[in-house]
Amino acid sequence: MYSTFDKIKIKAIATSTPDRIERNVDLPFDKDALNRVIDITGIEERRVADGDTCSTDLICHAAADLIAKEGIDPMDIGVMVLVTQFADYIVPSSAHIVQKRLGLSDNALAIQVNEGCSGYVYGLQLAYSLLTTNNTKYALVLVGDTTSRVCYAGDQSTRPLFGDAGSATLLHKNQAYHSFATFELGGDGSKYTDIMMEDGGYRNPVSEASFVPYTDDKGILSRKIDLKLDGMNVYMFGIRVVPKLIKRFSSDISIDLDSIDYFVLHQANMSMNSKIIKKLGVDQNKALYSLKKMGNTACASIPITITQNDRSFKSKTKNVILCGFGIGMSWGVCNLELDKEVNYYHLDYSTI
Repeated sequence: MYSTFDKIKIKAIATSTPDRIERNVDLPFDKDALNRVIDITGIEERRVADGDTCSTDLICHAAADLIAKEGIDPMDIGVMVLVTQFADYIVPSSAHIVQKRLGLSDNALAIQVNEGCSGYVYGLQLAYSLLTTNNTKYALVLVGDTTSRVCYAGDQSTRPLFGDAGSATLLHKNQAYHSFATFELGGDGSKYTDIMMEDGGYRNPVSEASFVPYTDDKGILSRKIDLKLDGMNVYMFGIRVVPKLIKRFSSDISIDLDSIDYFVLHQANMSMNSKIIKKLGVDQNKALYSLKKMGNTACASIPITITQNDRSFKSKTKNVILCGFGIGMSWGVCNLELDKEVNYYHLDYSTI
């Protein structure tokens, strides 16, 4: 099932990443294994937050810069959707904390969504829906994660992959716009164990055993309090399921994939994404990447990829497909136009 919206445009996208760089070749693992990871994933380095930096810090850094540079009165932003897996607290919702930090009206509709790799598309779809049905002209989609903080230092399957980032996307509603955005969301909860943190929720509360390192049946050293990744299952999900999802979506909404200017896929793995593009039968040059310098930035990977390739969008209005997929296992596909007048901003975040 898909949803289509019109009269709404993306006006600006801002992203923020920590200024600390961690290079994969410098990690204390077997060098041959690291080189294989770099060759397969395309990830050479990542931006890594320090121990005190939260997802909301990166998100608010990007959002405050966007609001200031766009000259928007925060009180005019009537909808705010915050997407993160790593909120400040279990309760209360970080959406209301961020709402106050950014100076939004007390009457703004602020919602927090716990979603991962597909989170940007989920957040956009929710914001488009709320903007359509509410008497306001601006919405903010705030997306970000500090996944590196839940990767065990000795885990060779996660530490070389994940970087940290926050983003802010400004939507504007105007009846004069001739614009569109079409979405399809979904998920297969039977595969939830493929990417997960076993302990720390109410199903498996934190205990002393949560912090004890152990080696699993695949030889991966980890802890139950940290993120675990079944890399092969995730890889096979990507190359088998995602191309079919995009093809079905394009068929349902009657678009020719060759007419798409760019495909911005979740940045999990260069090898996986190139295979997805190959199975779609489109030019590999239409796929954009941010993996080399940013790694897998979870729910922020799509906006990070856009701002890191901003020159690709400035010459003319581009017809794009955005596709997030992963943890859950969930997915979201979107087809929209990025106007050539969209503004793009990127900032380094420092606690110094």
